[in-house]
Amino acid sequence: MLYFSGIYQDLASKSDISMKPLLTMFLGILCLLSGGTPNAPAGEPSPAAADKANLTSCIDKNLGFKIKCSPNWSRDARPHELLFLIENKPNHVVVLTVAKFQKKDLELKDLTPIYLRSRFHYTHDFKMGDSQIAGRKAIVAIAQPLGYPGVQLLDYYVVKGADLYRISFSVNTRNRYKDYEPLFSELIHSFEFLPVEESTLSLSHGPTLPEPEPIQKNP
Repeated sequence: MLYFSGIYQDLASKSDISMKPLLTMFLGILCLLSGGTPNAPAGEPSPAAADKANLTSCIDKNLGFKIKCSPNWSRDARPHELLFLIENKPNHVVVLTVAKFQKKDLELKDLTPIYLRSRFHYTHDFKMGDSQIAGRKAIVAIAQPLGYPGVQLLDYYVVKGADLYRISFSVNTRNRYKDYEPLFSELIHSFEFLPVEESTLSLSHGPTLPEPEPIQKNP
């Protein structure tokens, strides 16, 4: 079930997450790869169907998860995130990012619409709802990032212990988003957490996140 963010009040008092530096860097790279063009002509053939038939299990022991992926996708592994470049064409880029952040005492109920909008810098009209990942309750958001009208995001949030995982699918250009929905669905249903003994960072967590920026009222 999806619902508009504007109908909720932010009841969460546990302020902690600000993703602006990371989002700015990531979205800047995304637009650079895509040529910075907000919209590309629809109807171009997409390799999404071929990739869907060519998926295999990919394991990241650093972040402690596994997910289906294609051997054709480029990867960028960082200490607390892993990026898969699903498609990279002129004016069109599709990326899957799995990131882990430390947040003690965070509960899923704290991820209210206003909380997500202010911490992850979505436009005010994004949609969110309940989901499930790896047998755990999760939150899903369909959104556009502020300042990037050509980008469509499909973000999943799940809490495990003291860590918040964000599994983010981004499509630039956004008018091609629906072409990838079947692929995204298969990937998110394949996501699993590794047992503690299989994780190389079983006793560590993602980076502690700084205090959030104040929520700005819409003019």
